Amino acid sequence: LPKLGSKSLGNVARHLGIRNSSRHRAAGDCETTARVLIQFLRTLEEEFEITEVGELLSFQFTPVSRYNPPPHRIRKLKPKLSELPPVPGIYRFHDRNGRIIYVGKAKSLKDRVNSYFYSSGGTTRKVAELVRAIHDVTHETTETELSALLLESKEIKRLQPRFNTELKRYRKYPFLWIDRRNAFPTLGWTYEVEDDGAEYFGPFTSRRVVEATLDIINKLFLLRECGGNIHPDSGNSPCLYHGMNRCGAPCAEEQTPEEYSAEVKRVIQFLQGKHGDVLESLTCLMEKRSRELRFEAAAEIRDRLRMLRRVIRQQEIMAHSIREQNLLILTPALRTRVEVHLVKGGRVVWRDMIDQVRPKISAIMKQVERFFTNEQRELFHHTIEDINEMRIIATYCLSHREESVLLSINNGQPLSRDAVAEAIETVGRN
Repeated sequence: LPKLGSKSLGNVARHLGIRNSSRHRAAGDCETTARVLIQFLRTLEEEFEITEVGELLSFQFTPVSRYNPPPHRIRKLKPKLSELPPVPGIYRFHDRNGRIIYVGKAKSLKDRVNSYFYSSGGTTRKVAELVRAIHDVTHETTETELSALLLESKEIKRLQPRFNTELKRYRKYPFLWIDRRNAFPTLGWTYEVEDDGAEYFGPFTSRRVVEATLDIINKLFLLRECGGNIHPDSGNSPCLYHGMNRCGAPCAEEQTPEEYSAEVKRVIQFLQGKHGDVLESLTCLMEKRSRELRFEAAAEIRDRLRMLRRVIRQQEIMAHSIREQNLLILTPALRTRVEVHLVKGGRVVWRDMIDQVRPKISAIMKQVERFFTNEQRELFHHTIEDINEMRIIATYCLSHREESVLLSINNGQPLSRDAVAEAIETVGRN
């Protein structure tokens, strides 16, 4: 209404030919306001082809002179967009030739897909280019957001869509590695997990993180940092690391095999999540350096503490060596269902969907027994797909810790039916 001076209800109503016989009365003003809104909605549909709330919200912040109605191909998609379900799943955008150009996941397919077309905020150049190329939308629903994440990762790697820049390749994640078959084991890191009897801890998020963690451990514990085997002899001279208090010098018999073994055990306990003493010790040392006015040293310890706390949080779900990552993971699904993942040795070996009301606990216990009996062959072949899948699950459980339940499975202490039933009930309350 650019030529209308005052935009009061009375002026707008008169301009649109709407009579209000009860001005300044609550009921009369409400009725007039409703009739004005209905008239506006009709005009928006006739002149601008706006029929969705999302389109209306986008339009209200755009000057009429700059508003462009959606192109014909987008208008053709409206029926599909309006029928999208508000449930988890993945969506695929197709170009004019039917090729899949983008795959995404959503907690609510309806909200996520519609946001591309009816967003009231600004969009990046890349998103605008993607929207211009969309001629069709297909989708696949899942019971949980976690399933959508896993399916999205696999579909992007399989289809290699043009507009997906991430997740196109299986990423290699690093692991900390300690070979306890050696009398004086060393700690290192690797991208490969092998069935060689060594203990592997991880996966870590990046090379930078695993190297920083390794450096922190080497500064906190007295393990040797040299390669190869050593032959302890009191005639040997300790190396530079011993002088830096980073090695107990077992090569020169200044650290006995029993003392070294105890130090290895402390390192493994630390990697398994027992960090309390270490964090307290570092905090006390930082405060001491600060009191001594050694601020650079205090700042270095502070930075190590920050990195350590970040690593601890990231590794919380997988706080055991990969051989001991035996878990039953339960996450809430649609309606009254629960998604179950059984993990053995860091690999997902079984998954299913169960009902909270009538849970088939016997089916879960049967699978646990199947994979964790003494007769069951150890599963220690880890593909890059296995590691990526476990990383996705761990990241999801960490960010949804209040919704998910994780039960550790120990061969010495089998999982009880009562524990599973209680876990299902807990997930149902979340």
